[in-house]
Amino acid sequence: MEKMELCNLEYFRISIENEEKLDTRYMSLEKHNQVDAMIKTTKKIKDLLVKINESGRDKKAAYEDYEKLRQLVLSDKGNKNEFNSFINACDSTVSTIKEHPETFYDIVDLYLEYRDIAEETPRVWIQAMIDKGSQRSLGKIGERKVVEIAQELGFQLAETTKEFFQNKYSVAYYTDDIKNSIDEKLDFGSQDKKLDVIFNLKNKGYAFLEAKHIKSAGGAQDKQINELIGLLDVDLPKDKNIFIISFMDGVYSNRLLNITEANIKNPDTLCQGKKIKIKTQQKEIIEKLFKKERIGKVFWVNTSGLIALLGKMLTL
Repeated sequence: MEKMELCNLEYFRISIENEEKLDTRYMSLEKHNQVDAMIKTTKKIKDLLVKINESGRDKKAAYEDYEKLRQLVLSDKGNKNEFNSFINACDSTVSTIKEHPETFYDIVDLYLEYRDIAEETPRVWIQAMIDKGSQRSLGKIGERKVVEIAQELGFQLAETTKEFFQNKYSVAYYTDDIKNSIDEKLDFGSQDKKLDVIFNLKNKGYAFLEAKHIKSAGGAQDKQINELIGLLDVDLPKDKNIFIISFMDGVYSNRLLNITEANIKNPDTLCQGKKIKIKTQQKEIIEKLFKKERIGKVFWVNTSGLIALLGKMLTL
C-alpha cells in the first residue's frame, strides 16, 4: 500500500477561512400537510374547555369532557395549540399528563383561571408552532450530506462490502463488515463507537469519518464535540494507512473555528485568563491534530475543508 502524503493543517486552515452557511438539507421548509386537521382538533379542544368552564369545573360532573379533552391533547393533531403550550408553563410535559390524568385535570383548571380562550386559530399560528418544534435526525442527514459530496466529487457509493473493495474510490455508510475487513482490531474509543462513513482510497488506504451537525452549545452538543475531539486520539495501526476525519458542520462550527494563525502556532494563547469551555476545546483540537506522529493521519474539517480534502484524496 502506497503512502499518502497529506497535511492536516492545510485542510484545517481551509475550514477556518471558509465559514459554514445555512444548508437546506437541515431545514423543514414545506408547510405541514395536517395544518387544517390540527385547526379542527384545536377548535374541539377550545369547545371542550368552554364546556368544562361553564360546568363550574366540576371534575365528577364533567369527567367525560375532561377525558375527551385529554385524549385530544395527547393526539398527533392536538399538540400544537395554546393549551398544549401551557402544559409546559405548569412544570409538566405531555408524558406527565399521559401517565397522571389527575395532573391534567388540575392543569385544565389553571388554564381556565389564568388564560383566555381565543375564538380563532390562525393557520400561520399552528404552522409557527410546528416550525418552532421542528426536529429531525440531524446525524443521518449529516451522513447523507457527506456521501452526496463524495459522489459529486467522483467517489462511487458502495451498497455492499464487495463493491466497496472492488471500486477504486468508494464511499460507504459504516458497517462492521467493511470495518472488520479493513482492520478487525481498529478501536474508535472506549465505547466501541461505530463511525458514520468509510472511504476506500484506491491503494492509498482507508478513511473513517464521523459527522456532527452542531448549531448551539450545551450539554448534549458538548458531548458530541468531545466525541469528535476524542477521535483525533484513536490508536492507528502502523502497518496500514488509516485516516480519521472529524467532520463538523452547522453554524456553531464557525464559533469553534474562530481560530487565528497565532493560536495555531501557540495553542496556549487560547486559554490565557478565564477558563472558557470553547477555548479549551479549540486548544485540544489543535494539540491533537498536530502531534508529530499524527500529522497527515487525522483531520478536523467543516464542509469546505471536507470538499478540499476528499478532492485531494482522489488525485493521489
